[in-house]
Amino acid sequence: MKKEVKRTALIYMAAALAVILFFGFYLIRSDFIASDPMVQMPQGSTELYDGYSFTISPTSRRVDGILFSPLSGSPEGLVLEIRDGDAVLGRLEPSAADEGLFFENSEGTVLERGRTYCLTAVWQKDGNLTVAGSADEPWHVIYYRWIGRDALRSAFILSAAAMAALLYYLSSVRGISPETVFLIVSVPLCTAFAVVIPALRAPDEVVHFLRAFGIVRGVWIVPSDGMVHLPSNIVPEGFSAPYSEVFSFYSMIKGGDIILSGSNAAFNIRNAALYNPLVYVFSCIGIAAADLFSDSFYVLLCAGRLAGALGCTLMIYLAIRMIPKGKELLCLISLFPINLQERASISADGPTYAAAVLLTAFVLYMRLSGEKMDRRRTLQLYAILIFTAACKVVYFAMAVLVLLIPAECFDSKKKALTHRILGIGGTTALSLSWVALASRYLGETQGGGNGIFKIVYALTHPLWYIKLMGMTCAERLAGWALQTIAPPMGYFDIPVSKLFAALMGACALALTFREAVLLKRSGQKRDRFVSLVLLGTSFIVLMLIFASLYVQWTEGTPPAISSIEGIQGRYFLPFLPAAFLGIAGIPARGTQKSLPLKKETYPAACLTAVADIMVIANIFISCSL
Repeated sequence: MKKEVKRTALIYMAAALAVILFFGFYLIRSDFIASDPMVQMPQGSTELYDGYSFTISPTSRRVDGILFSPLSGSPEGLVLEIRDGDAVLGRLEPSAADEGLFFENSEGTVLERGRTYCLTAVWQKDGNLTVAGSADEPWHVIYYRWIGRDALRSAFILSAAAMAALLYYLSSVRGISPETVFLIVSVPLCTAFAVVIPALRAPDEVVHFLRAFGIVRGVWIVPSDGMVHLPSNIVPEGFSAPYSEVFSFYSMIKGGDIILSGSNAAFNIRNAALYNPLVYVFSCIGIAAADLFSDSFYVLLCAGRLAGALGCTLMIYLAIRMIPKGKELLCLISLFPINLQERASISADGPTYAAAVLLTAFVLYMRLSGEKMDRRRTLQLYAILIFTAACKVVYFAMAVLVLLIPAECFDSKKKALTHRILGIGGTTALSLSWVALASRYLGETQGGGNGIFKIVYALTHPLWYIKLMGMTCAERLAGWALQTIAPPMGYFDIPVSKLFAALMGACALALTFREAVLLKRSGQKRDRFVSLVLLGTSFIVLMLIFASLYVQWTEGTPPAISSIEGIQGRYFLPFLPAAFLGIAGIPARGTQKSLPLKKETYPAACLTAVADIMVIANIFISCSL
């Protein structure tokens, strides 16, 4: 038996290395990585400069190209030559760009650091090109290469192979638990995500960062106008605008030089004002600690990200450790790239997922362990419920899972009923009370129109609303499935292989049905009540997501609305483990058996770890321009 397990593990290892090599060659989507996009050539409205001299900075390896914007005229037949004296070292060929024209160093010419070279315009055909600009707007920029394509590909293959080998040794040879595997993968990769993701480019991270920093400075309740007064340069110029040109690692790291101003300015954080301060507890701890010794914007941001990642990771670790069934499945879903990204950013998404899975694990543990709900366990339950109530409002429905704690765990049926009512009712009351308090920030709905009228119309025309949800699902279901693994991240997209995302999704489904098969083969009786509550709770949360986005974000007035706007795949993550476990099934009390950990821990964890490393590398590329 041991030889068979070992042979299977070796096959998994070989498959992992094959996948790493395959995607290593697929990985690099961009031909260059820019380290310093701020080196600018002369400004003003002029003919294309001929004979312009430039010096390679000490941190650069080569020029990859020059971006001209805006343009007029025809660049047909134009190439640029890089010269060292009379010697032609390389040629820059024209290619399309989003803003103007990009001349690419197709020959990959490597230049010496610190030396001065010359650019010469060469017209192979008749043509003309005028570059328009002003004293305030540079008209073209030199892009330097920092890390080459081959170097980055090699770094990915080596790091992914090292992670695969480590996980093989720990999970297949040493037999460590899934929660330990999760921790080993999460800590370094969450740290990498926190550092690599550009400043304030995670979903709505600008307002979340301002909200967390405001809480540290004592602004727990935002004024009714949604404005908070914070240091005027807490968000450096250019970082708050979507798709800003300040988007490179050079510019991001330069943010570390920005010292907070002594004068304040008003910032509108109406969207983040809706969130309970408790949801930012981990990020606030990190920001407050950094605020004691640093006034650097970037240090504060990274401290908040890292503290948030650590706090959420520990909560998920406890959930995987506690849950009696589906450890490998929960480990896999919690290592999806989107999950690591959410934990490594300042937002409410990471804490919401952590609270939801910890609550799911707690109630299932209490149902199958036979433990009593003593004072310690009761305090743990209410702490989780209070934190869940502080998260995004629609997830208060996860409190319905309290029904899974058997009455026998309490001293009496009366106590069981009391705690169930307090658990579900209290979570609902706390969540809706905060919504009532924060309703002054809502104003008109984001999608326009009267929210009350939308609600009344949906209630009086239920068939129309059901049809609307069906059309929305038919149109966007495939996109949501991809977004639960590695979606667009705020103001930038992560170029990740759809095939790789499909592999991770298939692995999650395989683990789900594997759990169901093992349950049936082991002779354990399926607890249908648990499946009903898990799937029912997931369905309730799903309906609340649809309803909230229908009211708040969808444009138009019913019945003219044809699709519900604003739904993203990451919104489904908090209830996804509960839904999958509801499908897989949980053994009935008294029939459960102690089964050894399965060898599926390795391929699931390895696949997601390799995907995460690839996503980190691709973020690095995506943030070059």
